Amino acid sequence: MTPTLISQYADNADTQISWKSEDLDLLSYLNQTGVSTVKPLVHISRSPKLDIVDQTWFIRATGFKFNNLPNRISEVIAVVKMNRGGRISDDTIQLCYQGQLIGHNQAQMAYDANLNQNYLTNTTQYGGLTDTWGVKNLTTSMVQDDSFGITLKYKSHPHWPHSTAPILYSVDIQII
Repeated sequence: MTPTLISQYADNADTQISWKSEDLDLLSYLNQTGVSTVKPLVHISRSPKLDIVDQTWFIRATGFKFNNLPNRISEVIAVVKMNRGGRISDDTIQLCYQGQLIGHNQAQMAYDANLNQNYLTNTTQYGGLTDTWGVKNLTTSMVQDDSFGITLKYKSHPHWPHSTAPILYSVDIQII
């Protein structure tokens, strides 16, 4: 199910990079053109100082119109499709309800140095079998509320310098 309400906000509007507000509604449809940030996210290496690592504004996708919900919710699965340019990492992938983040942050690591494994994929599934993202007593009335949804925030890859503009194509949530 795709969202019907999409908004964005920032912790710090002066340092975080916003999404193109005129394109936010494109997330209400699957496989559309997508929404990108107003400028690329950069990672600038400044050893021995701290690196500069950009972050996006939060995108809040809510207003999902779920059909045929079960009496007891046992799984929440979100599928996000985007172009990460091989460098855009998760920062926050978390459910929201009544304007608040709820449950566990499902952000996935970008890179495992021990395995030399990159985890940045353009289609990413969050949640799964018997996973309600740490939200106890998730009810059908909660998920039917227009304020229920998902909040997304991204950052520059933490290890590799770059300049990359992410493009977010779709956000889909399934309730089982």
